[in-house]
Amino acid sequence: MKKITLILITLLNLTTMIHAQQNKASIEIIGNSTYQKDIQKYRAVIVLSLDYKYNDELLTIEEIKTNYFKSLEKKGINTSQLKEDMFSYLTIGQQKEGTYFIFETSSKDTFFKLLSVKQDGVQILLKTQIFVASPKEKELAEKAIENARHKAKAIATGLGKKIGKIIAISISNSIQGEHEEYIDSFSINEKETFSVIVKFELIGK
Repeated sequence: MKKITLILITLLNLTTMIHAQQNKASIEIIGNSTYQKDIQKYRAVIVLSLDYKYNDELLTIEEIKTNYFKSLEKKGINTSQLKEDMFSYLTIGQQKEGTYFIFETSSKDTFFKLLSVKQDGVQILLKTQIFVASPKEKELAEKAIENARHKAKAIATGLGKKIGKIIAISISNSIQGEHEEYIDSFSINEKETFSVIVKFELIGK
């Protein structure tokens, strides 16, 4: 009977301790660190279409293509880098005759030159950059955790408390492998953010 009572008391104490730990005050913060992207190449999807022709000059799609290629060559762009893809043109729902090209380059300067060429009947449908994520994940994680700790301390101080040990850490974004992202304007973002979510114990009344 004494043994059973002792077991029950032990279980009760253990349950109370677990419950107390579960109800400890805590604070959860996102910490960030940044790194320079290793940009491998830039990509543009270019559509030539009679749907995009707005002036009254009577031109065929072949004439639009010839004029566009001449404009690119004047900028020093090698037009053999433009790969035609008629099947893709048929899938984008244009009403009139046209064609579809994919252009890739590792040179930012060449990419900007391409984007600067404006011509009736031509539209750049999509601009992206392909980059390889930083392999220094451990170093980035350490910096992000310190960033989270700094933020947590500032908030805790404002609450009249202190932060204690780290309860949990999770990575909020992956940086593994190759990534492709959209370019919205002529401003190319050459830095990437690595983020972690850190949960700290909150100490004080």
